[in-house]
Amino acid sequence: MAQARGASQDQHRRRVGRPRLRPASNAGAAPREEILDAAAELFALQGLAATTTRQIADRVGIRQASLYYYFAGKDDILLELLTQSVRPSLQVAATLESRCSGDPANGLYALALIDVATLVGAPHNIATLYLMPEVQGEEYASFRAERAELQSVYGRLGRAAASAATGAGLDEVLTAALIMQVVESVIQMRRSGIWRDDYAHEIAASCLRLIGLDSDAVARARVGAPSLLNDVLGDLRSRARRRDAYFPQRGFRTRLGRGAGDRSARPGRILVSVASRRAMPLTSARNLPPWLRAALWIRSRRRETACLIRADARLPTA
Repeated sequence: MAQARGASQDQHRRRVGRPRLRPASNAGAAPREEILDAAAELFALQGLAATTTRQIADRVGIRQASLYYYFAGKDDILLELLTQSVRPSLQVAATLESRCSGDPANGLYALALIDVATLVGAPHNIATLYLMPEVQGEEYASFRAERAELQSVYGRLGRAAASAATGAGLDEVLTAALIMQVVESVIQMRRSGIWRDDYAHEIAASCLRLIGLDSDAVARARVGAPSLLNDVLGDLRSRARRRDAYFPQRGFRTRLGRGAGDRSARPGRILVSVASRRAMPLTSARNLPPWLRAALWIRSRRRETACLIRADARLPTA
């Protein structure tokens, strides 16, 4: 009897929500990830303007209305995809920069490695859409800000590494732009079909040669950077485990609005709903420990500003 009741409950749980129009192409993937993957493929093939949410939903095998449960629209989907091609590198960069003050060449080499890995892992080479006219719109301001911050880290590390090795005082802005172009050459390599995984170290080494480091300095960085990167990634994983212990996945949500009972969203007034189900102004997050602030994701609805609060970031006022 108990087994029959359990089977009935399992069957009921599977029936919750509308059934798919067709079986999932990847049964192990969450619907949100399926939507992102399908959208990335369509955006890369035919661009943003020619892609509709109905096409994305059809590719996933869900109803168009179901897609809006996860995303406000195709702009929201593209913003998430573009951000995923930058944010992992930026998260590492924030910790990496503070760890490599004694040897910035190692830090620059390590950042180039993780950035290449992020770009290679982007679904359907979505980074090819960086230069689309639509990406210059206000909806994508948060992505452009994160990419600009990542480029700034490249500039600071490049200038510091050149100064330590040769005493040269490089222009930080120009150095940042040039290094970023070298790293993002992986986008065109993927597009042309000539990318190989062993090119990652060649690109990282090219970043060091660009700022004037000799072959000995490049060789030392190639040996030291992986160890530094592993330490940083281990630290970030530890923070993620503490975050998950403090904010269980089911109880942590974010939203925009004026109060706990107000579903209207307006710019400049961001509230965070946490596991306690109590809304609090964003400014009160200043009282949280740094590792917890690093874990808070403030997600936006369409045409709002999305941001990631890092431990060293300034929090916007509500």
